[in-house]
Amino acid sequence: MDAELKETVIKNFPEDRAAFVKELVTLASGDTGGRGAARTKIDLRRISHTLSMWTLIADPSNDALKCFPQKCENISTLLLEVDFRGSSPYLMKMFNMLAMHIGRLTLRFSDEEEEEVENDARRTELQQLSWKIKDPASDNRHEVIMRALWVRLFTTHDDCICRQCLGAYVPDLTL
Repeated sequence: MDAELKETVIKNFPEDRAAFVKELVTLASGDTGGRGAARTKIDLRRISHTLSMWTLIADPSNDALKCFPQKCENISTLLLEVDFRGSSPYLMKMFNMLAMHIGRLTLRFSDEEEEEVENDARRTELQQLSWKIKDPASDNRHEVIMRALWVRLFTTHDDCICRQCLGAYVPDLTL
């Protein structure tokens, strides 16, 4: 990636991330803003393509952010797979999941400087704990799908030392 473009992408990252989260939260509320399914699909593709570009801005030598490209890639792929028809509660929940995971993306070792990122990281860990505690055998067919989506979204990188990969927000009480 060209150095000037990379600098611009990094500079715009917090605002772009916040805009994507806002857009997904709006969709999660059932408000398409008058957009049809085709327009919504186009907007989801735009977010996906931006996430793909974000995979190129991470410094692979930074042990604290080794997870960043993988997280972006997972979210990007899921955005392209969204079957946007209607406004089922599960589709809305999926948009909330995507918003939460985009919201926790950070280019900093310590996300303490970004309150919203820290909040989303904490909410994500709490949700992970909730999925971990709930017996998968009791899931209905929609919950099975939601659990599978969550597993794809909630990734950690074994070699990453960021607070999210270390699970520093919520103690794992299931151990």
